[in-house]
Amino acid sequence: MDRYIQGQICGSKWLMLSEKTCDKDIQIRNQINVEIENVSCVKSISFINNLKDGDPIPDIGVEQHNISVIYVYFPLGDGEAYLTTESLANDFVCYAPYNWNVEKAYDKNQYGVYFKLFPTAGYTFEPREKMYFSITNMVTYGSLEKMVYVAVDFTSIFMEEGENANGTDFLACFKKRMLLEVVSFEATPARAAVGDTIKLSWVVGGDAVKCILTPGDLEVSKTGSIQTSVTEDTEFMIYAIGDDQQVSRSATVYIETPIIRLFTCSAKDNKIRYGDCVTFEYDVLNCYSIFMNQGIGRLTSKVFNVVPTLKSTDYTLCCKGPNGLIKQTITINITDFLEVKNVVFYRSKKSDGSYQYTLSWIILNNTSSKIMTSDGIVRSQDQQTGNITFTDSSGNALTVRFLCTGNGGQKIDNVYSV
Repeated sequence: MDRYIQGQICGSKWLMLSEKTCDKDIQIRNQINVEIENVSCVKSISFINNLKDGDPIPDIGVEQHNISVIYVYFPLGDGEAYLTTESLANDFVCYAPYNWNVEKAYDKNQYGVYFKLFPTAGYTFEPREKMYFSITNMVTYGSLEKMVYVAVDFTSIFMEEGENANGTDFLACFKKRMLLEVVSFEATPARAAVGDTIKLSWVVGGDAVKCILTPGDLEVSKTGSIQTSVTEDTEFMIYAIGDDQQVSRSATVYIETPIIRLFTCSAKDNKIRYGDCVTFEYDVLNCYSIFMNQGIGRLTSKVFNVVPTLKSTDYTLCCKGPNGLIKQTITINITDFLEVKNVVFYRSKKSDGSYQYTLSWIILNNTSSKIMTSDGIVRSQDQQTGNITFTDSSGNALTVRFLCTGNGGQKIDNVYSV
């Protein structure tokens, strides 16, 4: 009497071969889907489960009549004719049908790793009824394309006439060389700042004659990684070229616009006295290189100190973005800055041939000052503002010299000519 219950692979019967390379193993994790059907149009099949709680599921090869078990096993070994090795079969995962359970088992004598599928309770499998289970994580290596099988062994399953439906179906599947494929191609990070270094990594499977990475048309191996810097949105492509086929895959890196979230200084109202130190602090997002003007250059710390020496100094934080510089400025003013301003110095010839000199000035924030002419005469001392005249009959044009000191060691030594 023919068995009513039969199994067959539904969907793809290909097991794509994984590859070993000098750089990296390219593992293809295959899946087989199995359909179990009561092929009779009129007669049903009985699945039984008469085990007591805690009773073990019988091992393959053990004759018993207490529970229906479907055993699934594979040809395991190290040669080309085997589906895979025992070590790799340990990673196989089986998903049972609804109202069924599954256990992974090991037989050291003949079968190696196998699965036990069994019903949670007895029930009737109606005519033309179907159920499905899957085996995933199936990795196999080899250099030859071979036909192998998945064995489905039915035990303690009964037909209406009382006959058992025991038997084994050997479901053919085929180990096949990997098709030319870019298995993976990644750019990390996918969002970067101008000047950032990103990492490109790839895996190409199948018979590739050569692999080309763009931009740059760089020939690379089937597996690998490189680092490169980006300054704009960039689409990277890898092309895998075979004898009569070409495949490709892209990875895009997008450049973020910098955001200056914080830029502050320790100077109250941005004002200091001469010689004071100013502490700046900043926080910037999406920026690889951050610069400051005034000869400071590239910043490596989020907090830095400066000592301004000019009356007013603009400190500008600069971040390079995809569309130009992002800037923010703080102006530091010195409130006691030493200055000599509004100097007016000229001479006019008198009727007797001598010269009358006129001198006016303003000195700000000085602690001492001396104004003297080139003939050695001190014309004024410690006078912040003034307007004086004097006569000289030497005929030689005099110059005037301002010698001033201010807070914090400020000094001025300026010479003016008529």
